[in-house]
Amino acid sequence: MNGTPQQGVISLADFIENGGYQFERKPDDGHGFIGYEDFVTDPVANPLSSASGKLEIYCQARYDLMASFEYDGIEQFKPYPTYVVPCVGYESTFKDEKVGGEKGEYPYLMYNPHYLRRSHTVFDNCPWLREAWPNPVFLSRQDAEEKGIEEGDTVLISTPAGKGLRKAAVMDILMPGIVGVPHGAWVDVDEETGIDRAGSDNYLIGAEYGGMGVSGYNNQICNIEKYDEEQLVPDCELPPRWSKN
Repeated sequence: MNGTPQQGVISLADFIENGGYQFERKPDDGHGFIGYEDFVTDPVANPLSSASGKLEIYCQARYDLMASFEYDGIEQFKPYPTYVVPCVGYESTFKDEKVGGEKGEYPYLMYNPHYLRRSHTVFDNCPWLREAWPNPVFLSRQDAEEKGIEEGDTVLISTPAGKGLRKAAVMDILMPGIVGVPHGAWVDVDEETGIDRAGSDNYLIGAEYGGMGVSGYNNQICNIEKYDEEQLVPDCELPPRWSKN
């Protein structure tokens, strides 16, 4: 193949030897960019193209756009900031969704933090990462003590969609009533019980959607219990999921 070698700032051999290259930045190098800089500097002299000339988050234009999709639920949304009751949220942890009343069958609110073991589900089958970061459920100390759950106990997490198991990580910084199930575990369902031994949040979430066709879940309601059946072993000790053993 014929061609002319490209001239770079360093040679490929130097790049490989150094393991990388750091570009020296200068104030006038032309590589900087500040979005809306003129508007931020002087919003009166440099208005935006919106009706108000300012940044608009809730506004008539947004409402009109969403209404044009003709999904159910548009009546909940307004052209101005307002609280919209989620299809599943804090209200759902109470009987009849009456906040401050009697708690329901699923009295805890579950959310799904991302953490260092995996990127969504990617890398979750790596034994080294499984050993470095276990697959926990985060519980507040108050909730754990009320349920007789201690650090490392196997916990049964139940939601309207399914059930899963995880080992307890008891925390002093978590608000009571909140359960954290880190996102991305590979599903490992016991076919006899229907319980997911990996406690995958995707297995526990369900498929309900909110108004205007948007995913209904930033969270889920759940119950937690100390699991007295066979306890989970650290999943770094389990064979890789592609194994035939």
